[in-house]
Amino acid sequence: MLRSAAITIIQRGLGFRSDLSDEIISALQEAQRTFELGRSLPWFLKEEDQTLTATSGIADIALPTGFLREVDGECLHYTDSSTGERNFLEKFIDLNRLKQTLDNSTVDPGKPTAYYLRKASVAIYPERDASYSLTWSYYKSADALTSDIENAWLAYAPEAMIGFAGMSVCEDIGLSDGAMKARHNRFKERHARGWAALFSEDILREQPNYPLHMGSRL
Repeated sequence: MLRSAAITIIQRGLGFRSDLSDEIISALQEAQRTFELGRSLPWFLKEEDQTLTATSGIADIALPTGFLREVDGECLHYTDSSTGERNFLEKFIDLNRLKQTLDNSTVDPGKPTAYYLRKASVAIYPERDASYSLTWSYYKSADALTSDIENAWLAYAPEAMIGFAGMSVCEDIGLSDGAMKARHNRFKERHARGWAALFSEDILREQPNYPLHMGSRL
């Protein structure tokens, strides 16, 4: 669904209005920011088997543009060219502890063994003796709705986006009369249905061909 189509649907839900386009665009952008921070992320934001080049030396490596977080179970790794063995780097959540564990003053440069995510970069240790092509999967922010495009959220979860944005615009206009309260409630229900369907689909994508056993996560 194009951004313009989402705007038209929200305008209709607001009482067949033809204005407020800028406000609706802002609300759609707010919805995306909200959905992509501090929540479970859907499959359609995954960037799978992406390459991160760890150049020789100790300098941090810039995170990919739009990086949100790693995909669980698909952390940084590389294939040893001499043995064909896949080597996974250990993730640390405390940079001081990582440095103490792999003190670069006593560890010779060599193959990467550990990493730490910083604000906009990845710290990889120990110092690399050469450049390494690392592979991982991560979640990436969808394209920003700054123009009339269909981004991933409008392609796969338009109801959640429209519902959230519609609620926001209703609240900005004010809920002082019964008609606006009713419109707000309809947008709220639309968002709830869209959000539930989105993550039901996420779970259902995992189930086919996966053997279930007593105690398995359904």
